[in-house]
Amino acid sequence: MKKMTQLLIEFPVRRPWVLFLATMVVVLLSLFPISSIEKHFSSRIWFAKGSAPIEQLDEFEQTFGGDNTIILGLKKEGGVLNASTLAQVDELTEKLWMVPFVVRVDSLTNYNYITVEDDDLAVTPLVENREGLLRDFMGFQNRLKDVPEVMDYLLTDDGQYTLIYVQMAPGSTNPDLMHEWVGDLDQTLDEYRAQGLEIHQLGNVTATVAFAQLAREDLAITLPLMFSFVILLLAWFFSSFAGVLIPLLVTGATIGTTFGLMGLLGIVYNNLLSAIPGVMMAICMANTIHLLHVFYQKKREGLSTEDSIRASMLKNLLPTILTSVTTCFSFLTLSNTELVPIADLGILCALGSLFAWLYTYTLLPTLLMLSPQFLLHSYRQIKKEVRGNYSHRLYPLRWPLTLAFLIIAVGASYLSLQNEVNSDPVLYFGKKTKVSQHYQGSLQHMKGSRSFDMVIDGGEEGAINNPEFLKLVQAFEKKIIDLPVVSNVRSILEPIRKVNQQIHEGKSERYGIPATAQEVAQNLLLYSLSLPEGRGIDNQVSADSRYLRLAVQWSVTTSKESVIQSEEIAQMGKDLGLDVNVRGQLPIFASVNDEVVSLFLTSLALVVVFVFIVILVVFRNLLLALLAMLPNLIPLLVGGGVMAYFGIYIDIGTSIVGAVCLGIAVDDTIHFVSHYLVNYRQLGSRRAAIDETIKTTGKAIVMTTAVLVLGFGSFVVADFVPNQYFGFLCAIVLSFAMMTDLVLLPVLLLLKKSEAVDKSHQ
Repeated sequence: MKKMTQLLIEFPVRRPWVLFLATMVVVLLSLFPISSIEKHFSSRIWFAKGSAPIEQLDEFEQTFGGDNTIILGLKKEGGVLNASTLAQVDELTEKLWMVPFVVRVDSLTNYNYITVEDDDLAVTPLVENREGLLRDFMGFQNRLKDVPEVMDYLLTDDGQYTLIYVQMAPGSTNPDLMHEWVGDLDQTLDEYRAQGLEIHQLGNVTATVAFAQLAREDLAITLPLMFSFVILLLAWFFSSFAGVLIPLLVTGATIGTTFGLMGLLGIVYNNLLSAIPGVMMAICMANTIHLLHVFYQKKREGLSTEDSIRASMLKNLLPTILTSVTTCFSFLTLSNTELVPIADLGILCALGSLFAWLYTYTLLPTLLMLSPQFLLHSYRQIKKEVRGNYSHRLYPLRWPLTLAFLIIAVGASYLSLQNEVNSDPVLYFGKKTKVSQHYQGSLQHMKGSRSFDMVIDGGEEGAINNPEFLKLVQAFEKKIIDLPVVSNVRSILEPIRKVNQQIHEGKSERYGIPATAQEVAQNLLLYSLSLPEGRGIDNQVSADSRYLRLAVQWSVTTSKESVIQSEEIAQMGKDLGLDVNVRGQLPIFASVNDEVVSLFLTSLALVVVFVFIVILVVFRNLLLALLAMLPNLIPLLVGGGVMAYFGIYIDIGTSIVGAVCLGIAVDDTIHFVSHYLVNYRQLGSRRAAIDETIKTTGKAIVMTTAVLVLGFGSFVVADFVPNQYFGFLCAIVLSFAMMTDLVLLPVLLLLKKSEAVDKSHQ
């Protein structure tokens, strides 16, 4: 081990060019796979192909044509129920049919209007032609009265707002194609906006495209801001060109390699992975600042550049290895989940943390060796520190401070228990984003702006023709529509009832389910043959007439409430004897919630146990290992308390904060403890050891924390809200972790009465 350590430290000093060129070859080779990285932003990213949620979604799309939808909410001053506005809606409906990948468009003007003409069933658009609409608007109003089911689906009760549903072909959500398509759509919609229409763009395809755009825009904002903060802090800390450039080069190499691994491993890029540069920067800065701090300290003491590099590498070797191992393991715990983006983030950050250590011990010393002296020179005069003050100030306050931290821990624990696992996909978008503004604008008019799908299994082919089955579904629909949160329920039942009424001379008493299976089958056949092209019933009934799709429009927004309410509704159907299953996108979010709970608990528990074991094995002191864990657990409790206070849910972004912060925060604890033990062995006094550790390592801890807090804090300006919360909470937790490392840990060490040196470390 000594020979390996000697080789590791001597090689960069004796053969800097060889090591530098070899390292750069590794970096450059790792960049090539970046070009092969694929991007995806739909709900399918959360689970692997072949998993139960994705298989259910595939089956649903194959049966009913999918639910990739863009919803356009239209409003005009004075309302939409006038001839000129409806003519605009009708014209826009026709244009949307011509768009690539669009397989169906449903609007108020093309809604199926069922009549009987000359003993023949006729299904025509509610607005047959715009010229007729302008001439006979009263006739349209009379027809509208015959289709009350469009209310709270295509039209609000006050006539101020109408919706157009645009269904895309399954599998047509390639982010690049969709971005181009939505860009073309925006140009078309801008023409109508110029004519006085206020248009809101909603739906899961809109969200998918917006997620892709957010990923690009957030990275373009947060990354420069993050590095700007880092550059300013490094310049202030070191007042040296090398002190600024070298950490940035190590960070850049690590980020590049990590993204190269993404391409090499075939990992798909998404919004969550946009956090990688920030995480890698945090890890690299923690390593490089500790090494540079000792390097400049030794230079000020009069050592040569070569000897300063050797001293810095040797002093930080064990702490950086330990921190890299614990950080790597912390991220690996995130890979123990079925949530693909989080698992991918864990794998990439775990590997990236190892490369961060490698580049720190190869690039940093070689660059120091190869840099001209003027780049290494520090332009700040450092005042000489006075020993002994810190521990003497803390000692009289050791019990009050311990009590204060205990009170904080208990209070934070209580608040943390109030947290809940929940999310609202719309709230993933910042308030300033167009998507958020469009949803808020739509909610002012249409309360039931969200929806979910259920599939009812009739048990055999042709079950849709069974009147008894349809009557059960009808009873189920009535139960659903009576719920306060539900605004509309849609299925094949409405046209079945309408057709039955029309073929019996429009008598109101014949509005209902036909008496026999033969009548149902005949009516459905007549209806299908009369439908305009592209407006068939294949999105409501399976090809074998066994499965029926039920679409529920409601005002529920959060994933937790959606899961609870949808399951309760499905149970209502089962109580009637129906085989009902929630399908479409909602089961994916339900599965995400379940996985988030498991991830949050297991990853945190695994990291805590592993970090404790590492500290115990390396430092061989049970009491010290227990004391070292407290400064890392209390900040996590504080983070949980902050979440509860601000009403931040445990979701895809916040669920990983604990493992990430513990993996990073423990780095400073390990640096403090390892240097404290060295000083303790040399000085034989806890107070003296604490003072010496604060004088040296304490400064580096403050420096790294400042960089990390501002770096993660840069995420606050992002528009992807999970990244906002991730950055905010990481900044809070890491700030408090620094306080516990520099205040609580020394205080706990001062509580012991004996000054005897631990024999295991003599």
